[in-house]
Amino acid sequence: MGATIIRAVLPTQLALRLGCAALLLCTILLAPAALFSTDSRRVLRALAVVVGGGGGCGDGTQLDTAQPSQLDTAQPSRRFGRQRKHGTLGILTQLHGLQNPQFRVDGYGRGHLDLYPPQWVKERLAGNTREPLYREAGLMVSDRYKLVFVKCTKTAGSLLVRTFSESLCGCKKGTPCGCLSFVNFADPAAIQHALDVWDDYFVFFFARNVYLTRMMDLGCPAPRYEAFCQDPFMLGDICQLKSTEGQPCCLPFAQHHYGHASPQANCFTTLDGQTAVDWIGRVERLEDDLAELVRILNARPGVPKLRRPKHGSLKRFNYNSGLCDKEAPDASSGKTQQQRQQQQPQPAQRRRRQQRRQLYAAAANKQGSSSNKPLPPWAVPEQWEPRNGTINLCDKNQMLRGKYQPCYAAFASFYAEDMRLLHDLSPPLQH
Repeated sequence: MGATIIRAVLPTQLALRLGCAALLLCTILLAPAALFSTDSRRVLRALAVVVGGGGGCGDGTQLDTAQPSQLDTAQPSRRFGRQRKHGTLGILTQLHGLQNPQFRVDGYGRGHLDLYPPQWVKERLAGNTREPLYREAGLMVSDRYKLVFVKCTKTAGSLLVRTFSESLCGCKKGTPCGCLSFVNFADPAAIQHALDVWDDYFVFFFARNVYLTRMMDLGCPAPRYEAFCQDPFMLGDICQLKSTEGQPCCLPFAQHHYGHASPQANCFTTLDGQTAVDWIGRVERLEDDLAELVRILNARPGVPKLRRPKHGSLKRFNYNSGLCDKEAPDASSGKTQQQRQQQQPQPAQRRRRQQRRQLYAAAANKQGSSSNKPLPPWAVPEQWEPRNGTINLCDKNQMLRGKYQPCYAAFASFYAEDMRLLHDLSPPLQH
């Protein structure tokens, strides 16, 4: 790699818990008034987590101390489970009391608060790649179950929403039942309500391996991979350029692609980088972590109980199949995914995805517009050969090695906050 990631050796779980418990005990003895302050419940909750099994220190953070220092695409977040909530999510703080917000209408005719205003997009296309103005994250609230779900992109969010609605909450299709509902960022009252309930409701978020999350964005609108890993926001840039030239894009608006490139830290931290959620799950351990989440939620007094998920019952409602999945035979039937799909009716949602993929391919293969104006070199799609003997794209780790080895450091640098907070790693040096 040209540089080695150095991590501090963490003490054992027992020593860490005893040390943190002693620190909190000293704090309470020296400042007894803290027990009667508005933050007393947070102090006691942190003490309970430390003594009762949290792997972190006074903030109640759980860490998996068995992870190697070299991260690959199969390793889940080392930060998971119970957390200490220090404040409200960054996006809520930014939007509260926002003066003269800008709105846009997407390709489906729906109005949205514009988190990536035209001036910011214009500056990006001119070469000023500064960070977005807002820390984008989706929010869903349930007043009935006293929940807040922070829906982050590329972290099984759509799957979790449907699982809660149709399975855990037991909602009948098309019938409201008090399950999760999106917070409309264009509505000041909805923002205020989320702020009002943040401390009292149970706030959770699911994290995913940083590298794998980014690779899931590939193929739409298909830039050169070496350029993409240097700046994943370029997917939005390409979409904006193509739409300006009258070319088809993956989706009718570039803001979708900017949002999908946002770091996961937006979904669980305050503006000053502290934890803003009560609990973090791992997509790589989805079934086990979801079962544990439901157990914790159902243990709360005075709140309706959720249905317990049955092991193996999760359906991948938001599953985007690809070449690797179609070629891999199923262990039980011995048939590939493509063969299985041919034997059963396809849901409307999957048919729409296939239609979008056809549009993606058309956009990727069309390098000029009606005016024959060429796209910038970094926007010209790269023709990959998955079976040419040099690289196997079905092994995502190969997208960080060999020819693409610089992308390991590039992704880690671009998402340095995610690497530090989720994987307890510092980005390697880039050469």
